[in-house]
Amino acid sequence: MNIRELQASDYEGWARLYRGYKEFYQVPAEEADLQTAFEWVLDENHPQYGFVVEENGVLIALAHYQVHPNPLAATYRMYLNDLFVDPEYRAKGCASAIIETLVTICRNEGFERLRWVTAEDNYRARSLYDKLAQKSGFIIYDAS
Repeated sequence: MNIRELQASDYEGWARLYRGYKEFYQVPAEEADLQTAFEWVLDENHPQYGFVVEENGVLIALAHYQVHPNPLAATYRMYLNDLFVDPEYRAKGCASAIIETLVTICRNEGFERLRWVTAEDNYRARSLYDKLAQKSGFIIYDAS
C-alpha cells in the first residue's frame, strides 16, 4: 500500500473511486463536477488537498482534506472532506492508514486536530472511526 499525492495522470482511477464515493452518498457524479474536484486537488493554490492510495499500480482509495483557521483556539485544524476505499480493499487497514497519515500531518504542521463527519447510518465506517477518534459532541446543521 502506497499513500501518495494525486497526480494529473491519476484521473481515470481517481474518478472511478470518486464516483463510488458519490454513489454511496447518493450524489450525482456529473463529469464536470468530477473534473472540477480533481482540478481543485491538483491546484497548489486551492485550499483543497488530497492523496490516493495505490497498490500494485491500481488506485484503491482516496482522501480529500482542507486546513482552515479555528478562531476560537487561534490555531488551524484539518477537515477530512472525503474518504473512500474501493470495496474490494476494505477491512485491510487502508482507511486506518489514511487517517493515521492525516493525523501525522496535523501533528507535524502543528494543527489543532483532524475532524470529519460521516453519515449516521454508515455503521461500517463508524465502527472504525470509533476506534481511531472521539465523537465531537456537535450536531451538524445545513441551511441553503
